[in-house]
Amino acid sequence: MIRAVFCFLEIFLFLILGLPVLLVLWVYQLFNPHRVSERAQWYVAWILGIITRTALGGKKLTVLGLENIPRDEGVVFMGNHRSYFDIICTYPILPVQTGFLAKDGLYKVPSLRRWMQLLHCQFLDRKDIRKGMETIKTCTELVKNGTSIWVFPEGSRTKDPDRTAIRPFHEGSFKIAERANAYIVPVAIYGADDVLENHFPAVHPSAVTIAFGKPFRASELPPEMKKKTGVYTAERIREMLVEEEKRRA
Repeated sequence: MIRAVFCFLEIFLFLILGLPVLLVLWVYQLFNPHRVSERAQWYVAWILGIITRTALGGKKLTVLGLENIPRDEGVVFMGNHRSYFDIICTYPILPVQTGFLAKDGLYKVPSLRRWMQLLHCQFLDRKDIRKGMETIKTCTELVKNGTSIWVFPEGSRTKDPDRTAIRPFHEGSFKIAERANAYIVPVAIYGADDVLENHFPAVHPSAVTIAFGKPFRASELPPEMKKKTGVYTAERIREMLVEEEKRRA
């Protein structure tokens, strides 16, 4: 529980003591809107890196396949989702400007919302189809202009005890990549739920592996898979999860 207290204290201090930094960045945005997201990502990645190290407590964070991430254009990261810790541990390692497609409920947290807006995160209202399509359109334009977007196409966290299990992917999540003709980078996250959800409210140090798969464009898939991009992506992610489970056996 002590570790959990430290982690939540770090999050609290970030949201409260980070307010002056947030104010400076919002003013900076008025003069240099193209650079402010880079500065904001550096700061947030630094904070989340501290929280990650506290949570892992010396356990190893293994990152595989960073060389698979294109650096000269916006891409769409598609990852499996088992824990809130997924976002905390992945964001500090991303080598490209990235925003998350997030639940609209996070919009209600003022300071968090401001940080996410600086990072080009978008809030998806699943109950309003029109607003949802507008969000997808905004994400598409961001990707076309060089900002990457991270999506959890399962829609919510998977609670299956089988760590290689993946909920069916929402095919609508792939419209961003399809419309922007952008690379999809499949991402497998293994072990994050054992840090948080499996022991909540305690934070349990546990090894986490994040693997980035080979990027592909939906337009390059075989004809029989072009309308099943989600199925194809889920299979690539599950292959990496199974490989990691075998490695740990």
